[in-house]
Amino acid sequence: MKNMYKNEQSGLSVLEMIGLLSIIGGIAVAALFFVGTMMTHQKNTTLDDDLARIARGARALYNNQPDFTNLDDGMLQFVFSDKNKKNPYDGVYHLTPNNNRTFTVRVTNLNARACTDLIQMKFSASGQMGGCVFDNKNPGKYYMDVTFGKEEKGQVQ
Repeated sequence: MKNMYKNEQSGLSVLEMIGLLSIIGGIAVAALFFVGTMMTHQKNTTLDDDLARIARGARALYNNQPDFTNLDDGMLQFVFSDKNKKNPYDGVYHLTPNNNRTFTVRVTNLNARACTDLIQMKFSASGQMGGCVFDNKNPGKYYMDVTFGKEEKGQVQ
């Protein structure tokens, strides 16, 4: 004779299923957060590398010159083999000589989060970083200017 009080069903209860789904959901949210953080870190590292290459390239190209008078975006083709190289934020680099022994690299198409991260980051390219400026030509985006000087005996002037 069968026991009428014994439940012989197998499987998970609704409560167990809800608990399992909430654990899986928490893991998925954490994974998405970390992937986003890692992608931002990778973009910033690539930007740092690009700025260092631009600085080295300009300094090498203008090594025997007193300043960077004729420096322009065309120099980028010597550094990247493409003068229209995009930065990691899908913007471009613009080079401008200053009236002294320095030049400025403008990094365009940055979002607010990138600006905050880049301001807090220490660049290996030894440039003087300016703050982020709202780009009136590109709503919702910012640009940042980084100034580099001529190196003499390991020092930036």
